[in-house]
Amino acid sequence: MEVVCRLRLLGVPGFERDGVIRPITAPPKALALLGYLALQREPATRSQLAGLLWGETTDQRSRRNLTHTLGQIAAVIPGCLQAAPQIVGLAPAGAVWTDVHACAEFLAHPNDANHPTHLDPQRISDLERGVSLYRGEFLAGLVLPGCSEFETWLVRERERWRQQVITSLIALVRHYTYQRHNERAEWYVRRLVELEPWHEEGHRALMLLLASSGRRSEALASYEWLQRMLASELGVSPADETRALYERIRSGMLLREVGVSTQAMQVAVGQAALPAAQHCDWGDAPPARHCYGRVNELAGLEALVFAQRCRVVAVLGMGGIGKTLLTAYFARTRSSGFAAVVWRSLVNAPPLPELLRSLIAALADEPRRRRRPTR
Repeated sequence: MEVVCRLRLLGVPGFERDGVIRPITAPPKALALLGYLALQREPATRSQLAGLLWGETTDQRSRRNLTHTLGQIAAVIPGCLQAAPQIVGLAPAGAVWTDVHACAEFLAHPNDANHPTHLDPQRISDLERGVSLYRGEFLAGLVLPGCSEFETWLVRERERWRQQVITSLIALVRHYTYQRHNERAEWYVRRLVELEPWHEEGHRALMLLLASSGRRSEALASYEWLQRMLASELGVSPADETRALYERIRSGMLLREVGVSTQAMQVAVGQAALPAAQHCDWGDAPPARHCYGRVNELAGLEALVFAQRCRVVAVLGMGGIGKTLLTAYFARTRSSGFAAVVWRSLVNAPPLPELLRSLIAALADEPRRRRRPTR
């Protein structure tokens, strides 16, 4: 089957046909509908789509709006959708290529960041191809006020993609630093700190890589930029480890040390020990080493979990404000208070029986001699 077009939805939406990339000039709800259908494994019903984007109107009117919007998409990108009287979906994969599906296939290996020395060449190639497809957040620039259900879905998807790419970039930085390919390591650590500017392990890795290649002034400038950014955005200073590294570079002490590349790998990975539970299965939890500007939130979680011994705690808020980082940091730094810690994401979660089997398997080796709570 001939590919009709190539949809690019990571970053500013666009489509490629005959080797030419064009922006998708369609109304916001047409873009929203296209993005939603692109991420679905199966076609969606018309009533589901109408309720998602026009839930505030009558059923009849929302169905008319949906039909009109489908026509707008077909006018801009002919052949990308398949519509039936009751269901609508993206055209088959052989007819329409999407960057989201390609990127997901390349990056689908959540534990890569834990094994920097065991990534084969094909896996490295896949990670590089995957992160190269990530041109920006999913459906960048799209805002749909009044569509709360869609907005919730969109925020969740954007955060999921961002965390997946960050994890993959960390794996690439670790791999290339361990292999002493400093230019490649620098390339990917720069992408990492561009995507997550407050990632101090990434900044320290960049400082070490720059200093080890004789670019001392650039390493110092990198720290100074980080210092200004943290002060203006979060009202905090760099961590003690970052300041200490800055002083070692400024004084010239670092250049007299041995094994700078290995140190860069250790900093990027975040090797310093954290208190740990007797048994941990972190799954795809982000490597949260620091959490700035969240003193009150951490204290609140501490009170709920340990003082009040709440069985369920929900962390709510708008997407992109750091909920995942906050909870991951709390879990990692307080895990010693539990006999076991198991982290599982419910984004695109498997069916409940499969998820339960995964949890049971994770806890199967947990010793039962001690009577501490299990998170």
